[in-house]
Amino acid sequence: MTIAPSISGMLRLQTVYVSADHIPVQLIEFDLMEFRMDAYRQMSIACPDQIARSVFRRRVEFFFGRLAASCALSQYGAAHIQLEIGPQRAPIWPSGITGSISHSDRFAAAAVIPHEFGNGLGLDIERRLVGTAKRDVEYVVLDEDERRLLGTIPLNQRANAATLAFSAKESFFKAVSASVDDIFGYEVMRIDSIDLIAKKINFSLVKTISDEFRQGTKGCVDFLEIADDHYLTLYRRRPFHN
Repeated sequence: MTIAPSISGMLRLQTVYVSADHIPVQLIEFDLMEFRMDAYRQMSIACPDQIARSVFRRRVEFFFGRLAASCALSQYGAAHIQLEIGPQRAPIWPSGITGSISHSDRFAAAAVIPHEFGNGLGLDIERRLVGTAKRDVEYVVLDEDERRLLGTIPLNQRANAATLAFSAKESFFKAVSASVDDIFGYEVMRIDSIDLIAKKINFSLVKTISDEFRQGTKGCVDFLEIADDHYLTLYRRRPFHN
């Protein structure tokens, strides 16, 4: 996809690789306050009514998320496709492709893979949790064992670890929720370890949510530090065969 050199608010577009799977992630850094709505027309990105009626920040984040998705889809010749919004507010991807989009008020990212490489992909961007937000995650999203795990991590890395634990659960949820009949929350997934050197978050399921994802199932979420206060996590759901 050809990116116009003067998209208002866009600071940088780059391809990053979060895991050993070498899944390319299109990462855009932007300046929220420099954005102008004519960028939608400039890049031929549709702005749904529900987005047009939303607050300015939401319109900016949606635009850069869809721009990142177009860049990701370009490797399959599908950059021109306008992604519809599904019933759970997730994008509806073209047939044979699965993907994920995430954004903060500074970054947007998207990645896609063909179904033969994975039948679910979860991508999440989080700013480092501090103050009450960090405490809320520790006591609402994490259980006692996970809080004990955080206690083993050096104090100067604990906020990063809490952020990664939350983001890993978000990525897992995005990758599997659409294909799981049961409604489930963060409590089904327990963070077992956070390796800040290898950039991996290992987890296990403490509740069965489908035939594929049963109690005791183990998995791994990869992560990347994309700025001194932002992390990106990625979970690929492997093809499942009976």
